[in-house]
Amino acid sequence: MNGTPVYDGSTHRGEALLFANTALQKLCFHEYPSALRVAVSFEQDPEDKWGGSLLAEFQRHVEVADAEAFRIVFAESGGDEDDAEDAS
Repeated sequence: MNGTPVYDGSTHRGEALLFANTALQKLCFHEYPSALRVAVSFEQDPEDKWGGSLLAEFQRHVEVADAEAFRIVFAESGGDEDDAEDAS
């Protein structure tokens, strides 16, 4: 952002957390029984033998240093900017 390398992660509420990548201390991904970092499956559409959904599941654990961070709330998510808190 503005020439500074950053790490961002979307949240389930239509928000993003923004902080300097130097604050990222540890990032680990769960290892599934297949020894992969992602579990992939196919969900058949019961009404269409040629249709369905490809599902990918992953888990991550992120540790960050005590540093300044920003929470960005996207207007179309329906978030209330008046209730926004400092993410640091």
